[in-house]
Amino acid sequence: MAILSMTGYGQFTAVHQDTRISVEMRTVNHRFAEFHIRLPREWLSLEDGIRRQLGASIRRGRVDVFVNAEGLAAKQLVEVNWPLLDQLISAEIALCKRFERAFDVDTVRDWLKYPDVMQIRTGEMDADDVRAALETAVSEATQQLLRMRMQEGERLQANLQEKLQALRQQISFVEARDKVAVATRTAQLKTRIQQLQVDVEEGRLAQEVVLLVDRTAVDEEVVRLASHIEAFAQALMQSGSVGRRLDFIVQEMNREVNTIGSKCADAMIAKAVVEMKVYIEQLREQVQNVE
Repeated sequence: MAILSMTGYGQFTAVHQDTRISVEMRTVNHRFAEFHIRLPREWLSLEDGIRRQLGASIRRGRVDVFVNAEGLAAKQLVEVNWPLLDQLISAEIALCKRFERAFDVDTVRDWLKYPDVMQIRTGEMDADDVRAALETAVSEATQQLLRMRMQEGERLQANLQEKLQALRQQISFVEARDKVAVATRTAQLKTRIQQLQVDVEEGRLAQEVVLLVDRTAVDEEVVRLASHIEAFAQALMQSGSVGRRLDFIVQEMNREVNTIGSKCADAMIAKAVVEMKVYIEQLREQVQNVE
């Protein structure tokens, strides 16, 4: 099971009668699911339905959706202000009678040019007529977007696993080196005591050695760090939204590495700590884009 990236793009165009309904959407990383939908003014009532469609398959990420309709201008309606036209014709008939002129029916069409008598407006499609086509376009664009997020997720997963393996190698080195460092520190303490020509009881010396090892040994932190790495690897194989869990595990990894860095007195372990911090920072950056 591959994780999903929060980066994706989808587009689909559906045709309804003489109208082309185009849906375009893109997603970027975000802590929660956030939908920004731009619809033609006459279709605003359909926004809630689109949100429900998106929410069924997208758990995290900012989603920008653009819905465009082309071809509405081809649908035109002619409206005649009949009461005004009737009054104008009645006035013309009265005028003809007043001047004893015959009324010419052919002149009636001229009154259609009179202001406010006739209007030509663009017809607005009823929302119910395009609902099915719009839902289809949103569904197809969403599927395309999800396929892209899955492909990007597979690449992310492979890269994250490489970083985990690199961390495991560093941990193995620190674990082995810590044992050597403990023995080295013990020997250094004994040598220092001899140089100072100080008589120290064996019990007292053993106690000092234990305290020194306790202050500088990092075996507990190494065990916890290894456990966090395995928890991260297991989360990568889970389905659903795992980005927040991965982000939390990375924080715990960073805490353990910082503790190792503060306790160690060995130069080689300190160098390994720097390498681990680099890998963990790379994990943190990439996890921000996991759903």
